[in-house]
Amino acid sequence: EDYIYLARELCDFSLAEYVSCGENLESDATMPSKQVVGIDILAALGALHVCGRVHGNLKPQNVLIAASGRVVLVDAGKWYIGQDSDRENSWIAPEMLIPSHPIPEDTTSSDVFVAGLLMFYLLTSGEHPYGNGPPDLQRDNVASGALKVFHGQLSDPMELDLVLACMLVSKV
Repeated sequence: EDYIYLARELCDFSLAEYVSCGENLESDATMPSKQVVGIDILAALGALHVCGRVHGNLKPQNVLIAASGRVVLVDAGKWYIGQDSDRENSWIAPEMLIPSHPIPEDTTSSDVFVAGLLMFYLLTSGEHPYGNGPPDLQRDNVASGALKVFHGQLSDPMELDLVLACMLVSKV
């Protein structure tokens, strides 16, 4: 009686798995397109923000795609740099990397910035706009604003506008 149980629908893939399966999944009529997945990520994040909540831990492994094709955000909640070894520190907004006391709070703008990183990752089949090196190098690139992969990666102007709009909300 002292336990709380959380049940959610069965999810077939994380965003990382969806992207790594590439065209094999896209040819499956039951799987949503990359554009639909992207729209659903932004809609789910928007719903959290409308409720006054911040996700604070967006990354490809925390975006799940259910058997129905619905996108589900998981593992929302507070994290601290250096205190959460599971944190993929390359999926982070630049303002979260500024040394400060107290530790910076996640905000809707930091969530939206990371959503832009995820949109780029999704639409380019797994590229991180700050390079595909080790997470520490990506994190350094995020902190310095050194985009490594971007030009020519998105041929659709609307997709490019979406990614840029998300990434320009950063508070740095």
